[in-house]
Amino acid sequence: MAAPSTLREFQEHDLLFDADETRAILEFFFPHDRALIAEARITLEVRSFAQGLLVTAIDANEAMGYVEALFRSYARPSATFSKALRKLATNAAKNWFKHANIRNLANVKIYHSIKVEIGRRFRTELHVRLG
Repeated sequence: MAAPSTLREFQEHDLLFDADETRAILEFFFPHDRALIAEARITLEVRSFAQGLLVTAIDANEAMGYVEALFRSYARPSATFSKALRKLATNAAKNWFKHANIRNLANVKIYHSIKVEIGRRFRTELHVRLG
């Protein structure tokens, strides 16, 4: 996966997710840090971080390509995470993505390999932000 080492930053007016949805997004990518996430104060910075993770994952999913995707398994999201995906599909700005388009977002699924790689790449940043 060619995920970037930095995430897109979002301004307050572009943030889509509330604290519960932000926690669900973070728990999706960082399942071993559930206790830390549950106790964390969800700031605008943390909401931007979570939204950046989700946009990056969806973009990486699209970049992975159809043939390779046939051999990948999907990660199973929680109900709250699925709700957040639907909210993103409804409200996302077209310029947030390099590879995905708004039509792709209606039925988006995130490959397990992408979930794991994003979690690995950004776990230290999670701990710094929630510290």
